[in-house]
Amino acid sequence: MRGLKKKKLINLSLAMMLTFTMLTSNVSAYVYTNVENAAEKVNLALNKAAFASSEETSTFTASKATDGIIDRESSKSSRWACERYENSPWIVVDLGEKQSFNQIVINWERRNVNDYKIEISDDSKSWTSIYIGEESTEFVENINVGNQEARYIKVTINDYSATSEGVTWETVSIYEIEVYGDDSIVETDPAPGVNVALNKTASASSVETTDFTANKAFDGVVDRTADKKSRWASSVSSDPQWLKVDLGEVTKFDSFIIEWERRNSNNYRIQVSDDDSTWTDVYVANEYPENFRETIELSEAVKARYVRLYINEHIANSEGVNWNTVSVYELQVYNGGIPKSVSDIANSLIVPEISSEDTVLTMPEIPEGFEISFIGADYEEVIDYDMSIHKPLVDTKVELNFEVTNGSEKATSPVIEITVPGTNNTEGNAKPTVIPELREWAGKNGNFTITNNSRIVVSPESESELIETAKVFASDYKDLTGKDIEVIVSNTPKTGDLYLVLNSNYPELREEGYFMDIDDFVTVEANDAQAIFLSTRTILQILKQNGDFIPKGLVRDYPQYDVRGFMLDVARKPVSLDYLYEIVKTMSWYKMNDFQVHLNDNYIWLERDYSANGEDAKNAYAAFRLESNDVGENGVSLTAQDLSYSKEEFGNFIDEAKIYGVNIVPEFDTPGHALAFVKAHPEYAYRNGQGENAAMLDVSNPEVIEYIKGIYDEYLDGGEDSVFRDATFHIGSDEFYGDAEEYRAYLDEMLRYVRDEKGRTTRVWGSLSHKSGSTPVTSENIEMNIWNCGWANPQAMYNQGYNLINTDDAYLYIVPGANYYMNYLNSQWLYNNWEVNKFSNGVVIPQGAKQMRGGMFAIWNDMIDKSSNGIVEYDLFDRTLPAIQVLSEKMWGEAEDKTYEEFKAVADKVSLAPNTNPKYEVESKTEKVLEYDFNNINENSVEDKSGNDYNSLDLNNSVVQGGSLRLNGGNSYLKTPIKNIGPNYSVSFSVNRSIDSDESEQILFESPQGTFKAVQSETGKVGFSREGYNYSFNYTLPKGEWVDITIIGKINKTELYINGEYVDEISKSSSEGKFGTFVFPLETVGSESNSFKGDIDNLTITNVATIYDETLIPQSQMTITATSEHPNVGTEGLARFAIDGDEGTIWHTKYSPKDELPQSVTINLGETCKVDRFTYLPRQNGGTNGIITKYAIYTSIDGEEFSKVSEGEFENNIKLKTVKFNDSIEANYIKFEALEGVGGFASASEFNVYRAKDNTETEVNKDSLRFAIDYALEVIESGDLESVVPVVIKEFNESLEEAKQVYENSKATEAEVDAAFKRLTNAIHMLEFKQGNKEVLKNLINSAEALDENIYTSESWINLIEEIQKAKDVYNDENAMQDEVDNAVESLKAAINNLVINNVNKTELQKLVDKISSLNKDEYIESTWSALESKLNNSIEVLNNSNASQGEVDKAYNDLLVSYLGLRLKPDKSKLEDLINKVKDMDLSKYTKESVNNLKVALAKASEVLANDKATQKEIDKAASELEVAKANLVTKTNGTNSSNGNSNNQSSNGDKGDTNLSSTLPKTGAIISSTIILVLAGVVIVIGIVMMKKKKIK
Repeated sequence: MRGLKKKKLINLSLAMMLTFTMLTSNVSAYVYTNVENAAEKVNLALNKAAFASSEETSTFTASKATDGIIDRESSKSSRWACERYENSPWIVVDLGEKQSFNQIVINWERRNVNDYKIEISDDSKSWTSIYIGEESTEFVENINVGNQEARYIKVTINDYSATSEGVTWETVSIYEIEVYGDDSIVETDPAPGVNVALNKTASASSVETTDFTANKAFDGVVDRTADKKSRWASSVSSDPQWLKVDLGEVTKFDSFIIEWERRNSNNYRIQVSDDDSTWTDVYVANEYPENFRETIELSEAVKARYVRLYINEHIANSEGVNWNTVSVYELQVYNGGIPKSVSDIANSLIVPEISSEDTVLTMPEIPEGFEISFIGADYEEVIDYDMSIHKPLVDTKVELNFEVTNGSEKATSPVIEITVPGTNNTEGNAKPTVIPELREWAGKNGNFTITNNSRIVVSPESESELIETAKVFASDYKDLTGKDIEVIVSNTPKTGDLYLVLNSNYPELREEGYFMDIDDFVTVEANDAQAIFLSTRTILQILKQNGDFIPKGLVRDYPQYDVRGFMLDVARKPVSLDYLYEIVKTMSWYKMNDFQVHLNDNYIWLERDYSANGEDAKNAYAAFRLESNDVGENGVSLTAQDLSYSKEEFGNFIDEAKIYGVNIVPEFDTPGHALAFVKAHPEYAYRNGQGENAAMLDVSNPEVIEYIKGIYDEYLDGGEDSVFRDATFHIGSDEFYGDAEEYRAYLDEMLRYVRDEKGRTTRVWGSLSHKSGSTPVTSENIEMNIWNCGWANPQAMYNQGYNLINTDDAYLYIVPGANYYMNYLNSQWLYNNWEVNKFSNGVVIPQGAKQMRGGMFAIWNDMIDKSSNGIVEYDLFDRTLPAIQVLSEKMWGEAEDKTYEEFKAVADKVSLAPNTNPKYEVESKTEKVLEYDFNNINENSVEDKSGNDYNSLDLNNSVVQGGSLRLNGGNSYLKTPIKNIGPNYSVSFSVNRSIDSDESEQILFESPQGTFKAVQSETGKVGFSREGYNYSFNYTLPKGEWVDITIIGKINKTELYINGEYVDEISKSSSEGKFGTFVFPLETVGSESNSFKGDIDNLTITNVATIYDETLIPQSQMTITATSEHPNVGTEGLARFAIDGDEGTIWHTKYSPKDELPQSVTINLGETCKVDRFTYLPRQNGGTNGIITKYAIYTSIDGEEFSKVSEGEFENNIKLKTVKFNDSIEANYIKFEALEGVGGFASASEFNVYRAKDNTETEVNKDSLRFAIDYALEVIESGDLESVVPVVIKEFNESLEEAKQVYENSKATEAEVDAAFKRLTNAIHMLEFKQGNKEVLKNLINSAEALDENIYTSESWINLIEEIQKAKDVYNDENAMQDEVDNAVESLKAAINNLVINNVNKTELQKLVDKISSLNKDEYIESTWSALESKLNNSIEVLNNSNASQGEVDKAYNDLLVSYLGLRLKPDKSKLEDLINKVKDMDLSKYTKESVNNLKVALAKASEVLANDKATQKEIDKAASELEVAKANLVTKTNGTNSSNGNSNNQSSNGDKGDTNLSSTLPKTGAIISSTIILVLAGVVIVIGIVMMKKKKIK
């Protein structure tokens, strides 16, 4: 722009031009501010073509200035606006033909125009000025231009202001340009191509909200890809709906356009009327519209005043939205046909058929004046971006998109499907089913069979690139089959081999595509090792399903999208690197290739949970998950303290992931989500640093920008050797709530820094729609996650040039257990409906567009800190796997070769990737995984009786005796070959807690994944701990009695059963209120640190989550009926779902019409028996609807007459509910009545009924117990307890007393008798634990303590001290047995024998150290002292090292001596400083100007030397000397003359005289000395020192 202020000269020139134009053109130069005259005439410019010098955005186009819409009071979007800062912008209206006119009306957006002109032309080249306007004072200017005749009218704005109407924006904008003439009266019939319904009065049957009124369907705005507000929507109802427009008078028309929001009606009509009462159908539709924009042309024109769109029926679920409304963006009415637009041309394109000889796609024909370009194809490897055709294996349907343009208008064609002829027929073997599907297949006949002689053969030319791939292939093959396969390098594969080769035979297959020929041997060819690796996934998936064969055929396989990703938030929840490797292998297994790792973040609700409660938001959880060099001035390290990955680890992770074809994309999120950075640098927080600001960086602070760049540098510098190697780097940048312009400037700078200066592919979270503004943000080669269409409109970002990754939170976000977003992705909906290029706001990016890079789902671990919900790695994987499976199918191919049910079947078969075990599965021949009864032990190994041979590996400080395992607390365990078992499982065991055990933490089972505890440290109750969570069941383990414990492990829930009865659970509905998934640890029974103290018996582990109860009536023999049940909708509805053993299915009363409670179910038990318990498990699938809170239970023999046996209330949660009857009741039928339930419904996951136990009393046999008691009494009488260790005596006496009490108890049960017998016999067996003779040990300890420490080496002496202490511990242990005493004696003897006498001479070194230690550090130059200090410290270490050799002592002495001789005293500046002060105090007014100037020069130099910390003594002395001379040479002023008679040494008038005796200033020792002398002297001293040391050694 020339400038926003006029200059006087320009004003004068314009005034002269205006006068001249008025005189020559006979134009009246005045402006009307009303349009009454124009209102009766036809606007010649209405809906005419318009073009302009520029357009600010794709919204504010030139055509908006002639569309008849002036929406100044509403959306303000129907206007033209020029680009910012443009000089002399202009807009031209094309009237279509030469027309007469005399009036022009301009509707300005703002009154900021200072100077403009109007010109006319017949050819849009030669222009004639007809009007010059000055400063606009009104929004609407009505200009009389005289009688004119032309086709084109041009408005040029010569000068305008940025600020107007309270807005500062450097553009000019026009709502409407209208053109009128005297003869342009409205005709009876509308002109062709004019929408006669535009802005006319409208009404409707109903409206959803005030945002979606009827008039919105006639405003000319179709904002399908923007905020979607300019539309009519009906109320939420299934009733018929209508939309009506009043044309104002009877009007002729013959065609319509309906812009549907959703195509959800297949029964609608268009009706007309003259009186708004009697309606006539002119169009009837009985099927869903094919396109959102439906064009309707009548066979002949009709005339009417009213037009009505009547929708008889519509459905709720359409276009991925389930909402029972009907909605229309626009209903348009035309006469003379619908005008052809670029959209019409794009929608009508016809692509010529492709023949088998064609090598290039032929472009569709279009009318003159339009242009067309090819966007792309969904099969890029069949038709590439150059439109070259690469023959597929068989005839293949390819989807194409084109773009049609006409001037500034453009439109994308709908998807056009065309068949490309293939090179093979379709006969032969059917295509193998894998995930993702194979893109192309041509079947042969027969099978390739892999045998024990098969090999993996690598082409010699490809060895360096493929050998690692081949090794992984072989390892994975062995994991799947249990068989080894040889890897060789050769060019001669044989039958049964798998031959891998890199070549350029198929360049169109790019980096990930491969060609596979499956015959007698399999040949795989590709351009890149990554593709070869992906082919091995295909081969292994087929073998996993088929065993040893693959159908013969040809494969051409390649991805539809280049980015197929998963983002995991490892910042909020610590996630182990081992788990990330599991994810990489799983992604690779399904050909997913982009793993975005979100490395820093923080707790979300800072304001709500911290600042609002008066807490510092900086105390909230935050983590930066990588090792970092950054430490704040407050001492806080950026690196997370709970879990972090080292730089080396993460770099190796990136490298190894590449082998698997997975690209790691590390992400640092700033400037929002940045609390981890703020914790280390509080000064960098945004504004007040509290609430949300605590997690945002001050992007306006240049220091912050440089700081973050420095963080980037730490990981990006070094190219392929950097921490992040050559990986794509994600800079985060979502959800910054501060100033938009500041944000945009920060984002632009960071994107350019990473892309341009670091040379990285750069990725960012899309936020620019939400953070709109004028600051430009670069888009070239920038990848953008479209995560929310409000934060980043995908169409707008596509238009701006960003490369898009569909991460749409509406479909692809998981926040586990948060009750917002998704807990699990909707796999079925995604499989059947989702497409990568389609977004939730209706935007569809053209098929094959280069900018549509791919898609990605995300797991965010928001639920931490004060909202933590117990989610663990197992839970994450349970959500990750199905998402990976379905999205790989949708992003690699098109999910067309199988139904969803077929897809699920294949997914279940191929399941987990080889060499992974993220679900902690344990191989087992049967449901029983492990069984230890502790009766059979061989060489400290307990036999596994499950048949799986999982015999125990080791015993440590524990013993198996009496048929049970005794653990002794502390480091005491039995080691098993099984590390862990994941849900679903049951772990059952009997346990007897020792009477003398304390209340500290006691671990029953342990592995790195977690611990199961008999005593949880915080509560004293049974519980478990894993991944930072400590849980307690509501049960305390008693001491001194046997208890049967069963743990049932399920996803999200872990249950505790005691003696066969349910006690408590850890789940979302329990008192803990958290997810209770628990991977059960089995590496040790007991612990290496805090073991359980007591006995364990009968350990049984199964891979089913059930508890065996002989009283449980099998559901398989039951039948059930209900008074109300909803129809079967897959997993809920029918009553039988409540007795199917599946917690994921439920019975539910009818939804609609609703059956009011009470409702009941009646269960036929299948037998008549006594029952005493009933359990009800509420729905477990996440909902609460129908949870029963009040009940009644009835029993019956005949199913007719029922008696109530129980009633009560249940807590409103999903925990198992158990109802115990007061007495056992004989019954054949149970009726459970739901009296009250959540939402007025009833539902149930499972019902179970239990038989009453047979309580018939039988006499308990106590003979064995009596015998044991008698034997124990004999032991006492014979005195055999005298030498037994005291702890055994104590247990013996207590167990004997208990046995007596049980024996005398007539009501003692068989279990009690058995327990007492077992305890007493165990105590009897331990009587062999005799106290040891300690006399020899005592004498040896005394002898060892009398030795002199000074004559032995430190290392040997420390070993002796340790053994003395161990010997003392044994001596003081009253329970120590003879073996322990003997072992202590032998160990102490060995330590004494291993003492080493120290003969090294350190005298001279000690003297030199003492001498140097006495020096004053401050007297010497810092650099020379620092050099000495390191040698001094080393010498002291050598002196303190009792194991130092004589050679180490000599070297330390020599090094220290050289450093000592190199010391330099600090220069003495005291004299210079004193002299400077004296000179400054002098009265210089007495001296001549010239002599004073000389003094000042010398003074300045002296002051500079004084301030210089590095000045030498020579420089100091020189400066002092020169200052003394200048001072001495001062010349006293004389009356009438400034001359000193030439004597520069005259005394001053006050008698002061400079000190010229400079020779008296001598350097201190060490200050000035020849370096040669120093070196010679140092050498002499070293030689003397060495000679002396050697002499001493000889002595």
